[in-house]
Amino acid sequence: MSEGIHKTITDRDKQRLSNAINKLKLNNFKLDSLHNLTKLINSNAQREEIFTAVEQVLKLELQVGKALLVTKEEGQWAVSFAYGVKAHYFNFNNIDDILVVNESMDFAPFDYIIPVTHKEEALAYLLLADFDEDELAMSAVIKHLPYIQTMINLVVVAVENKILYKQKNDREKFDREVALAAEVHAMLFPKNLPNNNYIKCDSYYLPHHHIGGDYYDILHINENEYLMCIADVSGKGISAALLMSTLQANLHAITNYNNSLSEIVQELNNKINKVAQGDRFITLFIAKYNTVTKLFTYINAGHLPIFLTNKYGVEKLTVGCAGIGMLDELPNVLEGSFIVNTPTNLLLYTDGVTETENKDGEQFDIEGVEEVLNRKFYESPARQNQAVFGALEKFRERQHYVDDITMMSCSIE
Repeated sequence: MSEGIHKTITDRDKQRLSNAINKLKLNNFKLDSLHNLTKLINSNAQREEIFTAVEQVLKLELQVGKALLVTKEEGQWAVSFAYGVKAHYFNFNNIDDILVVNESMDFAPFDYIIPVTHKEEALAYLLLADFDEDELAMSAVIKHLPYIQTMINLVVVAVENKILYKQKNDREKFDREVALAAEVHAMLFPKNLPNNNYIKCDSYYLPHHHIGGDYYDILHINENEYLMCIADVSGKGISAALLMSTLQANLHAITNYNNSLSEIVQELNNKINKVAQGDRFITLFIAKYNTVTKLFTYINAGHLPIFLTNKYGVEKLTVGCAGIGMLDELPNVLEGSFIVNTPTNLLLYTDGVTETENKDGEQFDIEGVEEVLNRKFYESPARQNQAVFGALEKFRERQHYVDDITMMSCSIE
């Protein structure tokens, strides 16, 4: 009997490993596709060539049976590509989110419509359907829908940006470009933060110039573990936002319960180096928390000290390594760790907080943050963020912020 149980567990583990490997391969393909599309865009390829590449990804790699992309060209709607169906322009009034097509709608033979919009203006519509509607396996469109939405948004925005750059320095169109890139950047942030008996989080984000280079995230990576991070890319603008999107995509692809933080950081360094090629780097704080063992491990990769507060006082988390993309190889990647034996708060933030200046040109600095946290132990992440931002507002008086203000507070116990 014990042998039978042992065999069952072993087979289950093999299946899990096989599923994990297949998922990793698929994620790697998706990342490579995004990378190749980005390279194509940056090589000044024509829009027809770029959209043909998107068509090939949908048709040959993701096995989406039918697709039609309609985009605006000089203010007029046009079909950019179509396969599996005749090229046809539909009336897309009032579609501002992914639409599931039903029989009463005049969008045959499609199942889904993905809009790409900015405020109230539509830039593109991607219509999708599968080969065989009676197939019992999971629909390719359903399986890859989040990735397809991200890909088509990034490509259409990038193509739109290329057009804007080639035109005269028109302020209205430049503002539109900035807003579009800001929307892409906003997609990096998590829509929901955990709020349970083990971990509660709250965030505050105030962009400086619409297009930011900051990023924070928290992932429930398995039954007992959470991964949290905050990052800041050197420089600002569209290229900074795109580089941060590369970090986010790679982090989501390589993070699982088998990866140590050191392995994750080393792999992120390799991926970012391939894209940035030494032109930019990213500072990163990344941590794991096990809700059963209460073990908290972290790496501070060139980032500002992260603050930990509890009934014993305030502590700075600084153990780690150089920033991501600073070096070809990261030597001596160190992990800090401790056991959470009392309710504890964490404050993750970027340098927009510490570099805020007053009328005398003085910076709020790390000491300003520490002073706020030394006053009391805040009973909730939201109150901790409010306290820090309130002190920041009072300090700067009427001076403008010089960078994005990004904070994520977490309570763990």
